[in-house]
Amino acid sequence: NYYTLATSLPKELFSTEDIIQQYRQRWSEELFFRTLKTTIGISNVHSKKLDFCKQELWSALTMHNFCSRIVSQVVLQQNNSKYPRMINYKMAVNLCKEFYRDQNGDGELLLKEISKYTEAVREGRTAPRNLRVKGVTPFVYRVSA
Repeated sequence: NYYTLATSLPKELFSTEDIIQQYRQRWSEELFFRTLKTTIGISNVHSKKLDFCKQELWSALTMHNFCSRIVSQVVLQQNNSKYPRMINYKMAVNLCKEFYRDQNGDGELLLKEISKYTEAVREGRTAPRNLRVKGVTPFVYRVSA
């Protein structure tokens, strides 16, 4: 493995391993914010006032903590499939939001519902992902000949 590190930290105080560890910690925070933005739905704030933006951020963090706590309580039955299974977190968040909005929600029913939505954990895949290149739509498509 090759690493290219650019830093203003003194070389005498920080080793390469220390900097790599710091980068990994920072990357885990980036993944958390991606989860907040895409799964919880906070990619856009709905106010211009700072106090309301803070309120929206705190409510999203609270909902994330609520969903994480609920998902950790789900008992997942592993069937005899080729790959182990894990909870689909996006679907679990949607179900938790519905549960939160419903005044007469049943917690046991929520856990059973979440356990229905699973996905396979496939580590060490050797085949590359098959990504299609999306073409550019030119602006001149409106111009008539």
